[in-house]
Amino acid sequence: MNGGGFNPRSVPALSAWLRLAASTQSGGEWTQINDVVNAANPVTQTDADRMTAVGAATNGLPTMVFDGTDVHVWPLSATIQNQATKFGFACWYKPASVSGTQIILTMSAFAGGASANRLQLYTFGSQVFAEAYISGNNGRAGATASSAVAIGTWVWLRLEYDSSRGGDANLKLYIGGAEQSLTYSNLGAGGTLTVLPQPTG
Repeated sequence: MNGGGFNPRSVPALSAWLRLAASTQSGGEWTQINDVVNAANPVTQTDADRMTAVGAATNGLPTMVFDGTDVHVWPLSATIQNQATKFGFACWYKPASVSGTQIILTMSAFAGGASANRLQLYTFGSQVFAEAYISGNNGRAGATASSAVAIGTWVWLRLEYDSSRGGDANLKLYIGGAEQSLTYSNLGAGGTLTVLPQPTG
C-alpha cells in the first residue's frame, strides 16, 4: 500500500523485503532488486536478455514485467535457509496471459545453483500451485480451484508454510487475504510434510 498504509517492516518475522522503489534500473530494465532488510543480498541479473522490463507505475509504485524468459536470481541467505519450520512469501501478481506455467518463486535444485528442492510457487493456466519438498524430488503439491487468477487483474498472493500444523495443512495459499481450499497431490513418491529442506546456493 502507498502513503502511510501497511509497511512490511511491521511484521516481526520479516527476514527479507525485495522493494522495487529502492532498486536499480537502466535502459528500461531492472538490473538489481534490492532487499531493504538485508542490503548485502540483492536479487541480480547480468544477462540483459533476461532482465525484467520496467512496467507502468501502479498506485504510485514501480512494477516489473516478465516476458516469459526473464528471471532474477536471489542467493539464499542464512536467514532464509534457517527457516525450515516456518516460511512465508508474498507478492503482487498480474498475469498478461493464463496459458502454460508461469513460475513466481522457485527454491529448487535446477534454479540458480540451489543444492536441493525446497518450495515452488507458480501458476498453471488460471490455477495457483505451491510445492513443498520432503527430500529429493519427493513432496506434496497444493492447487487452488480454477479461475484463481485472471488476465490483467492484480492479486495479492501469499504462500505460508508452518510445520507445526502437520502434513498437508503445513502448506497454505492465500489470494487477496482469503485462504484457498487446496487439492493436494504427490510429487515423486510423496510422503508426509514435516520441516523443509535447507538448501544452499
